[in-house]
Amino acid sequence: MKSGPEIFARYSDYLLYQTKYACSFEGKIPQYKEGQEEYIKKEFSDFDRKLAILDCACGDGTGLKCFKTLGFENVVGAELCEEKVKLAKKSRFKVFAADMHDLPFHPSSFDIIYSSHTLEHALDPNKVVQNFHDLLRLFGLLFVILPYPDDVSDEHRSKTHCGSKQLYLDVRDQGLTTVDFFLERGFALNSKQFNSLREPEIWLKLERI
Repeated sequence: MKSGPEIFARYSDYLLYQTKYACSFEGKIPQYKEGQEEYIKKEFSDFDRKLAILDCACGDGTGLKCFKTLGFENVVGAELCEEKVKLAKKSRFKVFAADMHDLPFHPSSFDIIYSSHTLEHALDPNKVVQNFHDLLRLFGLLFVILPYPDDVSDEHRSKTHCGSKQLYLDVRDQGLTTVDFFLERGFALNSKQFNSLREPEIWLKLERI
């Protein structure tokens, strides 16, 4: 099965597929909505509510609304799909219509980046993770949730999760190769967990160094 850049003839084809055929709305699926809410409440409950947080590929705003409920004040969202952007803005946080490969923020803008089921959709995960590194302040935290193991053997899944193979999410080695992907790009691993709140997932908490 081909990986990201080999799947789409043009970048515009990738964008069209992700916004038209690969869109899901977490707020409409109880399993996914409740799973994301439980994760955020578990991982973020002890953080200072004034920290600058980016929810990258924030979808329909399910995560943003949870951050709002918890009392966070300085959260922004970025989302590719215009329909989702409109829904996410109902969180009352600022939401940017933006491609995760080219985020419209200054370097060292954030204390935390939250990326839930995002990077597997990237045509170039390497570029996105390098962007994350640039946007985080020194020792800032990156929270990543990814499907693991990820079966991309059928055509639709391979197009939807076109970054999966580059992230080694199909390698069944307890996530070691996936973790190495981040370590090689300027991050240190704080914690690694496996969970099935929504589907089989790997949860990574990484520190920008």
